[in-house]
Amino acid sequence: MKFPVIMGPPEAAFEVRDVTVDRRGTTARAKMVIRSWMCDSRGKLRPGNLGVLVDNVLGYSIIAGAPQGHWAVTTEMSVDVTGSLPTDGCVLHGEAELIGRNATDGYAEALVIDSAGQVVARARQWGHFIPGLPQVGPCTPAGSGFGPHPRHRPPVLLERELTDTDRGLVATLDVESGVANPNGNLHGGVAMAWSDAAAAAALQRNGAAFATTSAHVAYVRPTPAGASLQMIATVSHLGRSLGLVHIVFSLPDGKQCMFATVSAHGI
Repeated sequence: MKFPVIMGPPEAAFEVRDVTVDRRGTTARAKMVIRSWMCDSRGKLRPGNLGVLVDNVLGYSIIAGAPQGHWAVTTEMSVDVTGSLPTDGCVLHGEAELIGRNATDGYAEALVIDSAGQVVARARQWGHFIPGLPQVGPCTPAGSGFGPHPRHRPPVLLERELTDTDRGLVATLDVESGVANPNGNLHGGVAMAWSDAAAAAALQRNGAAFATTSAHVAYVRPTPAGASLQMIATVSHLGRSLGLVHIVFSLPDGKQCMFATVSAHGI
């Protein structure tokens, strides 16, 4: 079916480029450039910052298999690290394929590949079909290229936004237009980046040296631009070789809208 490929502020901020969809099938491809702000203290890419890249390729492969005139919204997305993640300046390529679909939902899997052709991560997504296609509006069509990098701070969770409480690490996050998807809701890839950053901070506060190996986010309600989210990150397990953090996001009315689980291995 025909549908727009839309590049918005999250794609620009995370330098996701060249999103293409095989119109004869359901394969989507894109690439991203790694920047220093996306990396951890070791200089390695933080896995959650793959979120915007994989959400694009997974999402568009599902949309390519959607009923005519339908879009898809992410309901679950996961990333698993399987190789050595790159550093500042490196380019990664994402490639996704629709694996299965029914009348209401689609499932896709993706590979993230470095410039040497090595698979460094695998990702998967469930998407739910919704009627109607988004308008291009202020977003930039993929074929027209990128402007300069946004002047505002990168949309990642900063250390100073986290507060220690008896419930865990707590932050209030404003969903600005710069982190919204074409439907005007929080971009699923940005939510994954926030979750990974919060999990890393929670483990670090417990004196642990860990690196994320997998992240999973379930999106149970849309989070509209302009909303203010409360995020709570709780360390559920902390051993010598494995750390497990759960993150809950809630809307101002108290309704929970996203749940994330991040696993990390000792380094």
